[in-house]
Amino acid sequence: LQQIDVQREGKVVWNDPQVRVEIQAAGARLDFQPQRIETATVMMRGPADTLTAELLEPINLVDANRSWFLKINGNGPLEQWAGRLRPWVSGVPEQLAGQSTISAQLRAAPGLLQVDQSKISVQNFAAKVGQTQINEQGIEAAGDFRWETATRQFASKAYQLSSSSIAFGTRDVSIQFTESGPPLARGDVAFRGDFDRLAAWGDLLGAQAGGVRPRGQFVGRLQLASDAQRATATLTAT
Repeated sequence: LQQIDVQREGKVVWNDPQVRVEIQAAGARLDFQPQRIETATVMMRGPADTLTAELLEPINLVDANRSWFLKINGNGPLEQWAGRLRPWVSGVPEQLAGQSTISAQLRAAPGLLQVDQSKISVQNFAAKVGQTQINEQGIEAAGDFRWETATRQFASKAYQLSSSSIAFGTRDVSIQFTESGPPLARGDVAFRGDFDRLAAWGDLLGAQAGGVRPRGQFVGRLQLASDAQRATATLTAT
């Protein structure tokens, strides 16, 4: 694909000088209908970015509950990746920039999304959400998480995110949404941050322009425990 120009209401949504997609796969078919994929790789390459996906286990295509197990690696400017998503996915910020690398193992099935061994690094991150401009010299994230639709449960053994403004790490976190009432939450969250740097996020966090804003650093830990009868949250912070 060359000279891609996608616009919506006069605004550029996706602009790409060139994108090359290569797909290699092997499997079995019945007449002209694929039945099983044994191996597969997909590579998307642009002038300054690459994204590859490799199938880690065979897939039975005639099974309605089939599971896709993939290994993903990519690097390149966020603005290129965001542009390719905007025509199909809502909620992508209007402005998004930064040089990024990503790697993860992904399992997807009906009602299930599981991410393991994920690592994300972004340098010179910049985004505009509404009227709020967010800038970070560097962002690093790593960990795992799992979402099950049937049980409405989000779980993570461990996840860490760090930047110059805020950082947090979670351990054995589980959040289960119920039909009525608050969700059930368990796990530990350790965090730190810088109020001065977060002040630039004020409008995003609900602060009023010209209002009171704190300065300094903070660090703390949040422990969550709840069941059907009661919820407990223990917060320690400095």
